[in-house]
Amino acid sequence: MTSLVSALDNAGLSPTWTEDISRSIWQKLLINIAINPICAISGVRNGALLENDLWEQSQELLEESLSVARASGIDISNSEMQDLLIEVVDSTSENRCSMLQDLMAGRKTEIDSLCGYVIMMGEGLGIPTPLNSMLMALVKGVEMSSQRD
Repeated sequence: MTSLVSALDNAGLSPTWTEDISRSIWQKLLINIAINPICAISGVRNGALLENDLWEQSQELLEESLSVARASGIDISNSEMQDLLIEVVDSTSENRCSMLQDLMAGRKTEIDSLCGYVIMMGEGLGIPTPLNSMLMALVKGVEMSSQRD
């Protein structure tokens, strides 16, 4: 694997190696869930999440999703994910997330792969996911409205 990582690095792709791919995938999922639906529905750039009201909603959504990740066997702490979220929001503060860009362009979003996945996993584990369900419904509503106009 080190030769593959070296080859990708030499090609300018900046790969990182992980011993626990499931954990890394969940981290990516959790970050996307904490940013994308809220910014997309609000129509704001990522940095706006640091405003108190939006940040509070993002934190509650992250906590709900983390409970599903942990029940799925992923060892990850709230503080670790909060630190990572702050880092990502800071470094992408001027970006419009892909979900917002999709809504602005009238395209279908990846909401089913984000909140929908957490909802499905939560159902299988007996963990309620009302925030994920609400945000998925709202994003789908915006998708429908742009397709009808």
